[in-house]
Amino acid sequence: MRSAPEKETAHAEELKEAEDSLALAKAAMPSYDTYLRLDKSEIPKLEAERKTIQAKLTETTQYLDQVRLIQFTLIVAQYCGK
Repeated sequence: MRSAPEKETAHAEELKEAEDSLALAKAAMPSYDTYLRLDKSEIPKLEAERKTIQAKLTETTQYLDQVRLIQFTLIVAQYCGK
């Protein structure tokens, strides 16, 4: 069985560890809040914007491919004298 001073020392050490853990948690809170904001709001918005831009890029690329095909067809027709 521990003596009273030993118990007091053990409790003081436990309190110090708990205070240190609380300080770390408080220090991490702004980073965690930022993570939550990014994860729940900003990243989904950026993903949606990326998908919209990707769809527009695909559409534009397809359009340009069609234009190039028409231009090529016209050049070949001119070259062949048609």
